[in-house]
Amino acid sequence: RAYERINAGLDGTLKRGKITEEQAAKAREVFSITTDLGAVANADIVVEAVYEDVALKNDILGRIDKLVGPNTYIASNTSTIPLVILAGATTRPERVVGLHFFNPVPAMKLVEVIKTPVTSEDDVAAMVELAQRMGKSPVVVNDVPGFVGNLLITPYLNDAIRAFERGVAPMESIDEVMQLGFNHPMGPFRLADLIGLDIVHDMGA
Repeated sequence: RAYERINAGLDGTLKRGKITEEQAAKAREVFSITTDLGAVANADIVVEAVYEDVALKNDILGRIDKLVGPNTYIASNTSTIPLVILAGATTRPERVVGLHFFNPVPAMKLVEVIKTPVTSEDDVAAMVELAQRMGKSPVVVNDVPGFVGNLLITPYLNDAIRAFERGVAPMESIDEVMQLGFNHPMGPFRLADLIGLDIVHDMGA
């Protein structure tokens, strides 16, 4: 399934003219897939990106912590969970950094680089550089639930749902108002579908 999703994403990006055939071919060559977590043992950086479940993330991060060397960077792609909770699952909380890639990742430039009060400034700088090398635009933020993006977008999505429930307007009309009136690329309901309703639910929990 991972291969299928990656290849489908590359095919779609190629079809829209966002990348060349050469870039697509190169991208297909540089990734590998495994179900063996031990494969990360010699990695320079490991980015955890399982779904928004504290227990699951802490389990994965704790296992990664035991596998990798002392100089390996450990990052989490959490979108809402305070990083200090996740960093506490490791023996090196000062070396754990948040790398929150915005969805859809291939199209969105923004990466929130999240630091806790104990995060090493050198590690934050390294993650900023890494994001830039990926062609992203990193923004360093402090560690609060939802960080900046989801701290602000979650009430917006919830209020749109409540407006629909109260009969203010159909979903399509609410989306159209936000697109035409506020120049949003898509309305809150289409955005929620893109993010995934399960993830939106977890964001507001």
